[in-house]
Amino acid sequence: MLTRTGIHKASVLFTAGSLVLICFCTSVRAQDTTPKLNVQRLGDRSFFGLQSLLRCDSSFLALTSERVYATSDEGVTWSEPSVPLTNKSVVDILPHGDAVYVLTANGTLSQSTNHGLSWNQIKRYGSGSVNRIRNINGLIEAWDHNNAALSTTHDNNVYSVRDSTLFVSTPYGVTYSLTSSSLMQSSCITVNDSLVVIGRKRLPIIQLKLNTDALEELSMQQMSPEYVSAVQLHKGSLYAGTVSQEGALYRHNMSGGVWEPVSINRNLESIDVRRIVSSDHGLYIGLREHGVAFLPSGQQVAYPLHDGLGGVIPQSADAFQDGVILSTLTRGLVHVKRCGSEVDLFTSTLPYSGEYALAVVDTTVVVGLQEGVLLRSSNAGRTWDTLSLKLPYASINRLRSSEGVIWACTSEGAWNSKDRGITWQRTFMELPSRSIQDVYRLGGGWLVRAQDESYICPDSGSYSVFRPEGTYVHRPNILDVGVSRGIIFAAGYPGIFVSKDSGVTWRVFTMPDDQTLRFIRVFDSRVFFTGVRGQIFYVDVSDLL
Repeated sequence: MLTRTGIHKASVLFTAGSLVLICFCTSVRAQDTTPKLNVQRLGDRSFFGLQSLLRCDSSFLALTSERVYATSDEGVTWSEPSVPLTNKSVVDILPHGDAVYVLTANGTLSQSTNHGLSWNQIKRYGSGSVNRIRNINGLIEAWDHNNAALSTTHDNNVYSVRDSTLFVSTPYGVTYSLTSSSLMQSSCITVNDSLVVIGRKRLPIIQLKLNTDALEELSMQQMSPEYVSAVQLHKGSLYAGTVSQEGALYRHNMSGGVWEPVSINRNLESIDVRRIVSSDHGLYIGLREHGVAFLPSGQQVAYPLHDGLGGVIPQSADAFQDGVILSTLTRGLVHVKRCGSEVDLFTSTLPYSGEYALAVVDTTVVVGLQEGVLLRSSNAGRTWDTLSLKLPYASINRLRSSEGVIWACTSEGAWNSKDRGITWQRTFMELPSRSIQDVYRLGGGWLVRAQDESYICPDSGSYSVFRPEGTYVHRPNILDVGVSRGIIFAAGYPGIFVSKDSGVTWRVFTMPDDQTLRFIRVFDSRVFFTGVRGQIFYVDVSDLL
């Protein structure tokens, strides 16, 4: 609910439903007509961690801290613009080109061609009738493998353990066998060149060098006495999954070192690992009850792939061609097309990063990585060039494009580029605060949002601190800005700020109970905003002027 501060006093009228009428009465001069502000709600749903609202034709996209939602009926109904995996009990995984196939315990074989952003059911088998996926001359099918956990294929050879014997078979018969009592309690197997690694239930993992017949136990360290359910060799490291107690995923460098846990980006009671599969880009981890996760090569944190856009953790968004590009913490750049009716990876060639900042200028996409490197693509993400501006000691708070200029807002100041990233200039060096969160273009200057203050910076090079008139419990603060037709609409504490003269003077509409607004957007003739409770409201632009 909004009230007016400063020289105005407000009387508030609550009405039923989503409509709120707020009446302003000036104490300076009498008015024939009392101004009224009509606040309406976009639907009746609240979103935890709501970060932003995007407009696409007649549809809206709501970005939360973990998910993306879409509505085409003014918030009456909301849906997620992706199809998740229908069953989360994963039995087997098969990467194949740009696709990944997942078999679940109920016999469903599903496919994703966009790295888990959406899933299609390929075939349904009887529950429990199949436990492996295979590729026969390009035909992907599920089948029943009686010795699935203790059999693997490498270079067209089949490696399997039966009782206390290891067999290596080719299409022409058995070429190698080794019998040892050490193999009696085998539970899983993986092969890489001449090295065979075998998990043994609650016993130490053993490795076998085929060229010497040498068996060696690996120290289990903190894994003991957990049940080893899956092992996988991948780029010089051995990965092991367990199912006892809460279950876990571990990594061991084969050239030496200790076992280290690998986190999965979910708060799960149990991650019982049933399958680990290697691919060119990383590892797929199949879990008994919690779907499939992906671990990029060399990284410490795996993230789920089964929830579609759920858990992608959106960070920023920018318009691109027929939709928007989302920069996300777990999937890189995601292209949401046709108002959310189609979702795809924007690129598969972008290096992995813990965070991604994003700015788009026409067909040019600029991305900032966590390590302070800026990359640019002018061909829709097929290839990337490294830009000259490098920020190894600064965190990139935001990339933004405005009137063809790209801005890099960092913890160590701000830079801009007028030639799409080729050359960069340092800006706003006169400001007391070095950590720049965002910049917004005004009619004759900029509004700069720093970590502790916001500043009005005319093109002349001077600056003034954002200080609206009025008495407040805390210092007024801006968290988001929307500019429309030269008018500034800002949100923060204690509510909405409006300026028609490039930030010289402000009208302030406060939230009751000293609440803070998180974001503000201007679409056509309406201003949309949300508070800490995750409800989306809007008012007519004319009501705020």
